[in-house]
Amino acid sequence: MTTTQVSALTATQMGALQTTDVGEFADTQIAAFTGTQIAALNTTNFAALADTQIAALTTTQLGSVSTAQITALTETQAAGLTTTQVGALSSTQLKALTTTNLSALDANQMAALTSTQVAGLTTTQINSLTQADVGELTATQIGGLTQTQIK
Repeated sequence: MTTTQVSALTATQMGALQTTDVGEFADTQIAAFTGTQIAALNTTNFAALADTQIAALTTTQLGSVSTAQITALTETQAAGLTTTQVGALSSTQLKALTTTNLSALDANQMAALTSTQVAGLTTTQINSLTQADVGELTATQIGGLTQTQIK
């Protein structure tokens, strides 16, 4: 399929895709999907995307990703998010990251988090950070932590 054909798929058609079908899309085809199409993928199909396919999502597409889809990400997929994507995650999406996935973010990805995003992390997420993870936070990010988060 061309990117034009891919972008013409309806939400119903996206929902009918099989897991194997989703895995066959090239990164350029993934980048051609609309936010509505990405949102129409069920969590199983979203979780079936390769880390390179996840990295191909635009920030606009990522904005359409549900919290259930974010929770379905694997550790490898989370680690494959670009710094631009990490910085574009909403507070709600960031809260949906599992503690394992949050710890999978590298120093560059952690640095891409805004202080507002860090302040929105749950206490469970904060408590799950290793010493190395905390060491990846900037002074500004540490300064944005709430009293509840640091207790």
